[in-house]
Amino acid sequence: MIAREVAVLGLRAIAAASNVVISATIWGKLKFNVQVAGITLAILRPQVRLGSLWLDEWAMLAVAVVSAASAVDYFARFGDLIRAGR
Repeated sequence: MIAREVAVLGLRAIAAASNVVISATIWGKLKFNVQVAGITLAILRPQVRLGSLWLDEWAMLAVAVVSAASAVDYFARFGDLIRAGR
């Protein structure tokens, strides 16, 4: 997840240098909300087991999937800024 943040931050910096504004998308907003839910569940650690994992572990898996999808969305939409900079 940290790699995603650094990569998107770099992409935003390249976009800013090109006078392009990257506004938050539904994926970025969803990522934030899923992270808040996951962290809250990790702190509270409810004793709820779903299959082989605890509820907070499932939430963290959801955080990882949504974070990756958000990064893919950013780079699919604005990856040409990186290629143009070469």
